[in-house]
Amino acid sequence: MIPTKINFELSETIGLTGWGEPDLESDPVRFVRYRRFTTAVAIALVHAGIDTDIFRAPNYLARDLLIDRDRENPNYLSLLQKILLVTRGVLIVQNDDTEYPFFTFASMILAQSINDFASADQLALQLLRDESNVRANQAVSFLIEDDRFLFGLSNYDQVDHDWQQFAIELTNPNGDENTQLVCDSLTRFRPSD
Repeated sequence: MIPTKINFELSETIGLTGWGEPDLESDPVRFVRYRRFTTAVAIALVHAGIDTDIFRAPNYLARDLLIDRDRENPNYLSLLQKILLVTRGVLIVQNDDTEYPFFTFASMILAQSINDFASADQLALQLLRDESNVRANQAVSFLIEDDRFLFGLSNYDQVDHDWQQFAIELTNPNGDENTQLVCDSLTRFRPSD
């Protein structure tokens, strides 16, 4: 049964597993599979309306989904794309979180990783709109950390280096102005700044 309530044992397991380093584990593949499972449980809790601050920030969850993706399995990647977009929608409806644009960005990254550049370009436009909408939303705008594009929407910054690496790997083969704007805006910031 998928949990719809949180307790310390569950939140602690999700949180600690999220910080794990697969390469330091005796069986890295097994660890990644386990973290995929705990991240899936966390996503189910998001969908059940549980406040993410209790177990793992949304930008960390979106990063976990990307970092642990099975790049060789098209069915898995297709399902992951749906999960990212549906979870983005759930967070928008909850209207109490500034980090849902990270799910849009993760979807853009995933689309590029499977060479679906047309979808990635559409997601770039959506990311620009999402980021702007969060900043304009008076119900949550007081939570915004600073004016950096996307990164400024969260004070949870311990995985910014991963997001930065994803941003550096983006390309713009269609010459799309929105994709270029996202690329330029994200690579302007360096986690060590």
